[in-house]
Amino acid sequence: MKLNKFCAKCGKILSDPIDIHSGFLCINCYRASGATAAIPSQIILRRCIECHSYSLKGPDQEFPWVFQLEDENDMDFMTRILLDALFSKLEKKNLTQYDLFFKPDFSLQNVKDIEVKLRISTSDGRDPQIDSMVLKYKEIHCPHCAKISGGRFDSVLQLRYYPNTKTKIFDRILHECEIINQEERVKNPANFVSKIENTQNGVDLKLSTLIMLKVMVSRLKNTFNFTIKHSRKLMGRDSRDGSDLYRHYILLKNIPFEPDDRIVMENEEFIVKKVQNKRITLENAATGKIMLLTFTFFDKKKWIMKENA
Repeated sequence: MKLNKFCAKCGKILSDPIDIHSGFLCINCYRASGATAAIPSQIILRRCIECHSYSLKGPDQEFPWVFQLEDENDMDFMTRILLDALFSKLEKKNLTQYDLFFKPDFSLQNVKDIEVKLRISTSDGRDPQIDSMVLKYKEIHCPHCAKISGGRFDSVLQLRYYPNTKTKIFDRILHECEIINQEERVKNPANFVSKIENTQNGVDLKLSTLIMLKVMVSRLKNTFNFTIKHSRKLMGRDSRDGSDLYRHYILLKNIPFEPDDRIVMENEEFIVKKVQNKRITLENAATGKIMLLTFTFFDKKKWIMKENA
């Protein structure tokens, strides 16, 4: 007499060996046991109309917006964001390996819905299981681009130069800000310059996050010399925990001196010998006397660049 095999969990008769999954479970119980339980049959792939970043949205979770790398093809990009969002954690939790397969002609250009085949290998050496999921394609404005179009910002970087001393150095600072904005946006779409406003003796950069403000200041300080002032403005209270919400401001006032520049101060001419470590070394052009001054000294004294004297 032939003995029937049955699911160890629900009791369903398993007449065909292909229906037997790890732990003597039927396909439904095997899915519920963990290896494929967390894999949704359908997930939304969102693409931002403005910045062309992508994000996955599951039944109960939204995943971060990310950019496709310049040298990354469409198939590698989709595999990366799916593994990062869904399968890497499942592999560790269930001791499984997920291999993803797309149609040979797969492309993110003019795409609608995307079918993804999954091969799920378990650590017990049994034959891999085959599953599938569908990515529903949708084009929207990401929250970061919506923030830009609305002019919203959480912090402000105030870049200033001394009156009558706007030089090529300040133009280089603004160019460096453009580079930082582009690089940080690729790393994290939430970090960006929302708006730029011209002000007296400088510009205000309205930034999306406090993190962007800290990154911008840190990178600019590595290349240029500034006096720095911090301030913040109370904007309200957090509705979740009642804590105070502040908008942070950092003012960077450029010290425009480079070695061999000449400045006039109190009717005397000085030669800039060295600029480093928040200090400037000056030499009196007439007497040769050396002066070691802090950056803040130039906020208190009247001076002018020799070329403008």
